[in-house]
Amino acid sequence: MAIETYDLTAIPIVKTEFVVNTILIILATAAVVLRLIARRTRRIDLWWDDYTIMISLFLTYFLYAVQIADAKLGMRVHITEVPADNLTLLLKLLVAYQLIYGTVQALAKISYLCFYLRIFVNDEFIKAVKIVAAIVVAWWTANVLQVFLICTPFKLNYDVTITGTCGNRPAAYTAIGAINLITDVAILLLPIPTVWKLQMPVSSKIGICGVFAIGLSICIISIIRMQSMTTLDFNDITYDMINPVFWTVTEPSLAIINACLPVMRHLMKLVFGKKAWFRSKSDTSRQYSTTFERMQDGEYPLTNLHDRERGITSSSVAAKKAYSMGEDESEKSYDETKHEPRSNIHVTTAWVVSE
Repeated sequence: MAIETYDLTAIPIVKTEFVVNTILIILATAAVVLRLIARRTRRIDLWWDDYTIMISLFLTYFLYAVQIADAKLGMRVHITEVPADNLTLLLKLLVAYQLIYGTVQALAKISYLCFYLRIFVNDEFIKAVKIVAAIVVAWWTANVLQVFLICTPFKLNYDVTITGTCGNRPAAYTAIGAINLITDVAILLLPIPTVWKLQMPVSSKIGICGVFAIGLSICIISIIRMQSMTTLDFNDITYDMINPVFWTVTEPSLAIINACLPVMRHLMKLVFGKKAWFRSKSDTSRQYSTTFERMQDGEYPLTNLHDRERGITSSSVAAKKAYSMGEDESEKSYDETKHEPRSNIHVTTAWVVSE
């Protein structure tokens, strides 16, 4: 097989997109490293939200490597000018690209959802998280099936010299992209109702929601990627594939960064100071709860995971203990006890608060 290589920096747009994704890959790597440091400094055990995001980052490196390989094989060069062997390898990489992309995205979404399971205690919310997780798994399965079944025989995906038939690729890409977008939006919106029910200033609620709103950039990129995939010209795919390839690396990189932001709050607190994260503008004497019931700043939650078994109504009181612990310490405490079997003996302390 005679492969001809191209200069990665010869075509301006190829060079620009390579530089952008290089920066994003570095930032995503830094985000995961800081996430692990935050876990270690707080002595919080790693859980599925951490494991899935690490695997997602590892697979994103493969997407980045494929982008580089595509550029060297003739991406943004018209198909009539690309050697046949280059074209075959490019098309094979495109198949791998779709499989890895779907897996990376699914793992990043599962990381978000596992993080929610780690810190929220509301039964209805947990059920909603599990439903979204099931949809994500179904979406990943559909993406894998689409890759392997869209063309018959499968070899037609990368060998244009044989006869066969391919299904409606734009329609398949639209369906996969639409479900991907829906799950992104669902994951971002899940915590919002809980946030707005908290006893805290509206300005603080908006700030917390803003952290989740950063994920809207991922939704926008999902739309852009879906549009680039549905308009992909397979008759000149080597020239037209540049934008789908670029966005396929950009989207998961940003998703990984966004998934790590809430976990890095402790490190940010050390850098910028505690007051920047916890002080309320409207009432400095009273501390308010954050969006996470298991990571409280101002209210010490008396919510019990097994309320229905004991007939106790959920409640919370403002207490100095929660503030002194800080949200990361509260998460640490939860992490140490959440997997205890129900057969264990638990001591319940009744709180009485008088004005």
